[in-house]
Amino acid sequence: MRSLDAGTHHGKRLSFDDSERWVLGPGLTLTECDLLLKKCTIRTLQLMDVQLINSRISVTGGLEGFVDWCRCRISGCTFTGTFEGNSFGAWPEEYGPGGDLSDCDFSGSSLRGCQFLGIDVGSLVFPRWPNFTILDPVPREKELLAAGWPGKLAFWVEGAVLCPETTVAISYDARDLVAGFDCDLDTLREHLRQLGGVLM
Repeated sequence: MRSLDAGTHHGKRLSFDDSERWVLGPGLTLTECDLLLKKCTIRTLQLMDVQLINSRISVTGGLEGFVDWCRCRISGCTFTGTFEGNSFGAWPEEYGPGGDLSDCDFSGSSLRGCQFLGIDVGSLVFPRWPNFTILDPVPREKELLAAGWPGKLAFWVEGAVLCPETTVAISYDARDLVAGFDCDLDTLREHLRQLGGVLM
C-alpha cells in the first residue's frame, strides 16, 4: 500500500491504477492538479479528508461504486470519463462530516446511476443528453412513481427513488435504460421533457 498524506500540492500530475493500493489523506489538499484514474476500484483507491481545488479528474476504464468523494471537499473541478454508481457531496450519516461539492463541471463525463447528496446542485454543470439528471428525487417520489413511464421503466424508477433522504439529484445515461427496459431514446426524452425537474 502507498499513501499521499497531509500536505498541499499544486500543479501535480498524479496517476493511479489497479496495480497497487493507494490511500490519499487525511489532511491532503490538491490544487490545480491532474488526477488520472486508470481502472481504479474501491479496493485500490481510498480518499480520506482530501480537498480538491480547481483540479481535473480523468477516469479511463470506468469507476464503479465509488463513494469516497463524500469524504472530500471538492470545488472548481472538472470530471471526465465514466462514473457508475458513484456518490458525491455530503453524506455525514455514512462517511462523516466534511464532504462537499461545488462549482464542478461534469459535462465531459458519463454519469451512470450516480447520486448527489446534501449540496447545492445549482453550481454544477451536468452532462447533456443522452445523460439526464432528475432533481429532488426524494420529495418527488410519489410524482415520479406515478408518472406513467414508457416501456418497462416503471420498474427502473421504483429502484431509482430508493436513495438517501439527503439526495438532491440522481444522474443516468439514457442508453443504459433503453437497452434493458423496452423503450427508445426519443420516447424517453420526450417523457422526461414533459415530466419537468430534469436536466438534459
